[in-house]
Amino acid sequence: MEVKVTDRVLFPQLWPHNEVENEFALSSLKFKDLTLRLFVLGELEIITSGNVSEIEQSSRLLLLKTMLYYAGNYSWASILDLYAAILQKIELGKANWGDSFDRLEHMILTMRPNSVLAKSGKKRGVGSSQNVNDSDRVLFCAPYQKGNCNLSQSHTTAWKGDPNNQVTVNHIICAKCLLNTGKKAYHPDTSPDCPQRK
Repeated sequence: MEVKVTDRVLFPQLWPHNEVENEFALSSLKFKDLTLRLFVLGELEIITSGNVSEIEQSSRLLLLKTMLYYAGNYSWASILDLYAAILQKIELGKANWGDSFDRLEHMILTMRPNSVLAKSGKKRGVGSSQNVNDSDRVLFCAPYQKGNCNLSQSHTTAWKGDPNNQVTVNHIICAKCLLNTGKKAYHPDTSPDCPQRK
């Protein structure tokens, strides 16, 4: 994924690979080459710089937290693709800090092949190269995870802009419980009742 489309950028954003101090990374560091550690360092440099608005600061902190949660379950390349897609939408004026990026999360993390890390007896981590087969994937209703879905049962969604016009089943179950324990729990992962919430 090309990180910047500079000829159409209306609202330039700070990118983490440009903000990591030189003593921790090469000056020619590219976004796609960020490791988890360098990504977090770059984001924290931006968040603590005092050069961003309060809404951007809190939104970036929430985005960083979300990326770190996803890093245990999705390939690092997919995490970076999601982050880049969010920043590109903001740069192109198609989104703002504080907006919901649920649709982008769904499109990039659950509908692309090779985005989900393999389930095994071993602990998963960033950099795993094994992937779950498409038939093994469970797609979660992202709005439900945040307590924003009015539907009480699993439902299907057809996404506009999907070249394959795929219809997906969005499960009304806790993503954290299923990913961490393999068991279905019928509460959002933001629920205070979730035993996986720490």
